[in-house]
Amino acid sequence: MLNYRLHLLAAQYGWHHNKRYNLYQKVNGRVFVYVTPMLWGYAQVQLYKRGYSEMSVCKLELRAETAERYRDLFQVGEVWIQKYSSGDEKLMASDIYAVSNPKGVWGTKAEEGLYWIR
Repeated sequence: MLNYRLHLLAAQYGWHHNKRYNLYQKVNGRVFVYVTPMLWGYAQVQLYKRGYSEMSVCKLELRAETAERYRDLFQVGEVWIQKYSSGDEKLMASDIYAVSNPKGVWGTKAEEGLYWIR
């Protein structure tokens, strides 16, 4: 089902809507970013290095639990796609939103939920 709020923001930021997977994507250099709707109105932004998406291994991820924060996901995605366009994995791994960073938000206790924009 199409989320119209996400769809309008994607158009505003120049992101491509992938109908097959119901996500919004943008590519730059060695990386690409997805903004994906989730259940209950949530959404997430994820950065992948080219060649790794088949294994479903995202490098960075951040989620929004309210529709009012969807714009933030696209803005974060724009920053990530410029900052990490080289595909430098060491640089990505040091980001606070890197899923592999034990000191980042994904390394915290789940109940803290720091990987959500609220």
